Amino acid sequence: MKNVFTYKLLILVIYCQFSYLLGAQNKQDTVYYNLEQLLALARQNNNDLKLLHLELQKTGREVAIKKSDFLPKVDAFADYYWYWNNVPKYIFPESEGNILSGGASAGPYPVSIGLPNNLYAGVSLTQRIFQFSYLSAGQTQEVLGNLESSRIKDKEEQVFYDIAVCYYEILKLAVKEDFIDFNLKRIDRFTGIVQVQLKDQMTDSLQLLDLTLTKADLLLSKDELESGIQRKTNYLKMLVGLPDSIAIDYTGLDYYPVPDTIVNQSYVTNSTQLSLLNNAQKLNELSQKQTQSEYLPTLDLKLNLLWNAQSQSLDFASNPSYNNQLSTVGFKLDIPIYHGAEKKNKLEKLEIDNQILEVQKQKLSDGYKLQYSNALAELKFKTARYHNQQEIARLKKRLFEKASNQFDKGIQPVRELLAAQSAMLEAQMKEAEALFDVKLAELNYFKWSNQILSRFEQ
Repeated sequence: MKNVFTYKLLILVIYCQFSYLLGAQNKQDTVYYNLEQLLALARQNNNDLKLLHLELQKTGREVAIKKSDFLPKVDAFADYYWYWNNVPKYIFPESEGNILSGGASAGPYPVSIGLPNNLYAGVSLTQRIFQFSYLSAGQTQEVLGNLESSRIKDKEEQVFYDIAVCYYEILKLAVKEDFIDFNLKRIDRFTGIVQVQLKDQMTDSLQLLDLTLTKADLLLSKDELESGIQRKTNYLKMLVGLPDSIAIDYTGLDYYPVPDTIVNQSYVTNSTQLSLLNNAQKLNELSQKQTQSEYLPTLDLKLNLLWNAQSQSLDFASNPSYNNQLSTVGFKLDIPIYHGAEKKNKLEKLEIDNQILEVQKQKLSDGYKLQYSNALAELKFKTARYHNQQEIARLKKRLFEKASNQFDKGIQPVRELLAAQSAMLEAQMKEAEALFDVKLAELNYFKWSNQILSRFEQ
């Protein structure tokens, strides 16, 4: 019996240790990140930014492929063929045949050309010396560099904006949860007081029931907030590129960032989107020059190292007299004259593309001006609303403190105290919402005034 007990105890110990190890492996590492740290992590880990960098690398390879057209081209070849029947003959006219035959032939005279085994091999080099597109190669490289920088900046601005919006939305929920926790502690204190009063027959059980239902409602609200925080946290970790094993801690964050002073700056016209369109337009103009250069003369250097051999057998080195060196060096001038309407149609297409970009620039400029004006007006309105709600929350807090003092003295029922607490809680919630509405309005203002990156990189 003792052995059975020892065996069961050993199994229990092993199970407990195994459960502890599993729990330790599944336990999440809780860390604290502020917004600047999250943005710095996103710059390294965000999948959209990673994809963009890969796309830019791919574009760089495509440009390198096009550049290879202007580099030397070296090719080698070797052709072997065997006349398995008769060696080809060249028929000379009667007069020439008579001379070639020493007067023996009186008609057309056939002469064999070549031997059964033939080998033709060589190496060729071609180098483009001049093409008119060379004149704009430096400009093309500069425009491509500017375009790449603008694309990276545009993607970073969008990622930073999305992360900041999600971050403030989480804080908005977290501060509400803090208010609920604070009021739950108050409910517990009031419950203790009511229980004493009920014991002394100074109140009825309905007040205790009222407190219990109020606490249950607060707990349900807290569960709802925690669910919302978890969902948005998962989205935030996806944007930043954090693993699921990381649990972000919001308890130590500053829930009351002071709204920045609103500065009505002049509208900034040099937006990243506009820069993208400007660079696309410059690239389109360079494409027009490239298209025109394709129909202008080009000059190539040609070098051919050739060797020709003939033999009755496969031993081509047996008789040097049958080997010929046919190497050449020279230049090739290619002058396009007429290719139908190809050039005209290409240039007209590029011109239409240019007009489309011009309309898009105007549309973008008008849209930015409108959004900037709306964002500035919204920021001013939301800031004024926040300050007003702040004063309301202070008043509701003073009224609650007054009701709480009267409740402690036993001159006010718990129902009126709960009403005062509910009014204060609602005012605090609205204050938190108004505060983070200001922060979101700031983000929109920074976005449409082209300050997202500069604000977060200070």
